[in-house]
Amino acid sequence: MNSRIRQFTNKLAMRLLALLGFSSTFAFMACYGPPPKDHYTEAFPAEINAPRDSSQQEVTVSSNGRWTVTDVPDFVRVDTTDGEGVTTLHVTVLPNEGDSLRQGVIVIEGEDTIQAIHITQEA
Repeated sequence: MNSRIRQFTNKLAMRLLALLGFSSTFAFMACYGPPPKDHYTEAFPAEINAPRDSSQQEVTVSSNGRWTVTDVPDFVRVDTTDGEGVTTLHVTVLPNEGDSLRQGVIVIEGEDTIQAIHITQEA
């Protein structure tokens, strides 16, 4: 009879230890959370609404790595085309001498990211 009690106690102890191990692993994972992003690049504001006349806007680019401006509409000029960390871009929208609304996108590429700044200019 003692051997049956000992076997039962051993099985119960093993199951409790396994349960404790699984629950502590899940608790650790829940507290740890998802891994942080390796790279980020953000631009603010991400949208520029320009008047018909020439205008200049400031855009703040924040990144934890290198970034490069890879595309600029033909009616827009930027004073900086690459950087690292926090940088202020001076964006100049040239006058719209046409009769239609102009739209374009400035594309900023980071190490693993792409950021777009949408530009709309009045007619």
